[in-house]
Amino acid sequence: MTEVEYARGWLRGTFDGEGSCTFGIYEGHQRFDYEQLPYFKVMCRVQLYNTDPQIIQRTSEYLHLFGIEHTIQSYKRKSLLRWGKKPMWVVRVGKAAGYKRFLDEVGFTNLQKQTVLRVIVAYTNREKYRNPQVRRKLGARKPRQPIQL
Repeated sequence: MTEVEYARGWLRGTFDGEGSCTFGIYEGHQRFDYEQLPYFKVMCRVQLYNTDPQIIQRTSEYLHLFGIEHTIQSYKRKSLLRWGKKPMWVVRVGKAAGYKRFLDEVGFTNLQKQTVLRVIVAYTNREKYRNPQVRRKLGARKPRQPIQL
């Protein structure tokens, strides 16, 4: 077994067991000219949470091996009774190219996560998502600036 095959299997198993793949559309409100205007926000995430920094470091090394863009963040926990004292680490695969590369190179064995990842790749592969100039050409209006008093 080569190092690439081992890394692929390790990433697949780790993200299947401790990772998540999320695609959601959320409604919110944004304030323009002192009135609330509804907007929709789309969230695409492929991430892995863990408290062991060695697992996070190995995950990062293997993602670099495949050329997958990602970020690493650490969170301090608010409640010591619920999870303990260790900080929580998260590895997030980022951007459209990272999702596509993750799907092609690693993927999931969990069918539900694999399906959500395919939806994320299809969504981020659209022309509107890849090229913000298209939104302006299609007539999307820019948000108005708040009135200065």
